[in-house]
Amino acid sequence: QAGVAGMLTDSILGSIWQAKYLYAGNITEDKSNKSTLVKGYSWLNNDGVNFISNLVITIIFIIVVYIYLPI
Repeated sequence: QAGVAGMLTDSILGSIWQAKYLYAGNITEDKSNKSTLVKGYSWLNNDGVNFISNLVITIIFIIVVYIYLPI
């Protein structure tokens, strides 16, 4: 279940925040000197989205475990 939640989080963050560029009439995730940012944040690439997604899911998992399995 955590894997599915991670996948969905990654997909949602990627579609909303990840940088998308226009180059030669195509939308791409690759930044180049001739591309133009059309969506997302220029500093957030796929690696950043993966990191944020894993961080969010890990924090949520720790909170859920703490709530349902008190020490």
